[in-house]
Amino acid sequence: MTRFTTIQLLLAATLIASESRTWTNPDGTKHFEAEFINREKDTVTLLRKDGKKLSLNLAMLNRKDQHWLNLNHPADGGEPVPDA
Repeated sequence: MTRFTTIQLLLAATLIASESRTWTNPDGTKHFEAEFINREKDTVTLLRKDGKKLSLNLAMLNRKDQHWLNLNHPADGGEPVPDA
């Protein structure tokens, strides 16, 4: 495999892994698009489309988002958020 092809594959993998999704507040009245960056126990870091990084407590997100995080990005040693 050529060096150029390897770089293309790495770039494609990065773009696929950094998928944006819609996040919602607990009462469902506010929504925003952001990419998951990191999770540490009960705090999640997201990158909005405007480039602003947000660090939020899981309680600031609705149950569906909390469930998605627990399935896709479980906390290291943190307690899972129970489903409602």
